[in-house]
Amino acid sequence: MPTEGGHIASRTKLILLSALSITSLLTTLLLFSLVQKIEPNGFSKQQGNLDINAFTFVGDDFPDYLPIDMGEIRIEGGKEWPSFSISVDLVDRTYRFGPQNRTFVLAMIHELHCIETFEEVIAKGEYPPWTLCDPDLTLEPGDFVKQGPSRDLVPSTRTCRNWDVLYQHIIQNYRNWVDFIEKQGWQFSEWYVVSPVT
Repeated sequence: MPTEGGHIASRTKLILLSALSITSLLTTLLLFSLVQKIEPNGFSKQQGNLDINAFTFVGDDFPDYLPIDMGEIRIEGGKEWPSFSISVDLVDRTYRFGPQNRTFVLAMIHELHCIETFEEVIAKGEYPPWTLCDPDLTLEPGDFVKQGPSRDLVPSTRTCRNWDVLYQHIIQNYRNWVDFIEKQGWQFSEWYVVSPVT
């Protein structure tokens, strides 16, 4: 015969198991909703669809990313791929936004500057495709256990951003900045702008 203490223990276990089940279900639903927002190639669904006029560019009121549609470029194993470099002579590696021409540094340009620093160590101008691609979870065909470490690699296709679109956008932004400085009558050096004393 079950005792009253046994019923309490069973009831406690049932409550704990129910709570664990509900928590597990809620966690699964949360993860599912998060996964639905992630695109397979890692690009933001909002890329290029942002209204710049919605921001004041004062304080923290600015977009998290440059809202231009960069398109895609395919890089396939074994095929030659385009060079992604920007002429330092054409731009100062910054980007200006908003009515006050607030200056920003794009993370990708900063990262490329770091890569360029190591250019003497790496074969000049040859960046492996993985440095410019978002990581993806594409599975390679075959059984890697059976193939072993000396297996023949099967070329695969990766989708990367078309950085040339961004470079052209940055160059045009810099030209607009230089025109703005000249119209204001300001003095310009490579590192700063001095407005005339009024």
